[in-house]
Order: sequence, then structure tokens, then C-alpha cells
Amino acid sequence: DSATMVNKFFEVVEAHELFDIPYEKIEVYLNPSSFIHGIVFLKDGTIKVHAGKPDMRVPIAYALTYPTREYESYVSKVEEFDMRLLPVERQRYPLFFFGLEIVKRYGLAERIAFNSADEIAVEYFLNRKITFGRIEKIVMQCVGEINKMNIKIDSIEAVYHVDETARRLAKNISEKEF
Repeated sequence: DSATMVNKFFEVVEAHELFDIPYEKIEVYLNPSSFIHGIVFLKDGTIKVHAGKPDMRVPIAYALTYPTREYESYVSKVEEFDMRLLPVERQRYPLFFFGLEIVKRYGLAERIAFNSADEIAVEYFLNRKITFGRIEKIVMQCVGEINKMNIKIDSIEAVYHVDETARRLAKNISEKEF
């Protein structure tokens, strides 16, 4: 769970791009205790669940000490974790669904703008320059403006151009809030 679910949206994109899984086959649910990190249903009917204490020190330590496991984390009681899976609510997490719409209907420029605008809007929110509710509007407006520009991403320079343009747009939109 997270405030806007934008990071979860990018995890969906990663699963799609890295493993060639169609978006229609990727389902996202919320686990209230953040104990369940992922579930994979295999062709043979096997279900693999990656679950563990919601503690980022565990994967970081694993990455730093691979192939050994140096960090010790424990679960005192399985009962302490809520194992329910809840649907992602469109009304509560509109940016998650907006991101899915972008990847299904638009190009790479809009994806870049989505990320760039989100980073700027969240920065403005954390610095108390905008309200939380404005994050969504800033991101959507910025992506819409980039879409109107019809930019083709055919080089790394084009990626940087869209990123810089989207960041500038997001800042301008955010500053109009004052």
C-alpha cells in the first residue's frame, strides 16, 4: 500500500516489460499488513507466494550480501499479519488507473511525463507547497500537455527532452496553486 500507488503502477509496467506478461494478466491487490509482496500462478496450477515482514532492510541486505543471507529478520507469529487481499479502489487511487490507461493507449513520451510529473508533484507536496489532492491533477494535466506535443521517442536525447519538459510543466502547474 502507498499513498498514490504510482510505484505499484511502475511495478506492473516492469512485470509486463521484463517478463512479457500481458497487462490483462497482471492483477494488483492490496494486503493491509504489507506482508504479502507477490503471488504468481504457474501453468501447472502451482501458486508461489512471496511473503515476509514489511522491512526493506531484508531485500537491501540480501542484495548487498548475495548469495548469503546475513540479515536476520523474524516473524514472531503469523497471526500478526493480515493475509487479506483487497482490490485497488479506482476512486482512492486514480493515478494507478491513469497510469494503466497511459501504457495501454499512449506512447513512451506519456509514460516518461507521468513519472516526471509525479516526482515533481510529490516533491511539492512534501515541501507543503501543494495539497495531496493536487498531485493527481498536476500529473494528469502534464501528461495531457505532453500528449498534445506528439513527441516521438527515438533517442536518449528525446527521453531527456520529455523528462525536462514534463518537469518544467509540472513545476509551472504546481506554482499556479499559490
